[in-house]
Amino acid sequence: MELSNFDFLNHHDELLVRLAQTAEACFVADPNTTLIKMRQLGEELAKTIASRVGVESGSGIKQVDLLKELDYTLKLDQQVKEAFHALRKLGNSATQ
Repeated sequence: MELSNFDFLNHHDELLVRLAQTAEACFVADPNTTLIKMRQLGEELAKTIASRVGVESGSGIKQVDLLKELDYTLKLDQQVKEAFHALRKLGNSATQ
């Protein structure tokens, strides 16, 4: 089995692993798919964090609002906030 940069996620969540490995596998052949999968990965990471700290993350909540609430609750590091928002914005652009 080929090694992935995301193998460390195997101990956490199968969905995170699949999204990350798909993004990695498509990097050269289909960059748009990579961006979309990375956005999905960011969404799932945010939802996972939210569930662990008691922040609501249901289907009716926009990603930008979830990230604001996580920042309010956890006082996220600036680089973490920027990374989440970059994934969100780049993923949105890739779907158009």
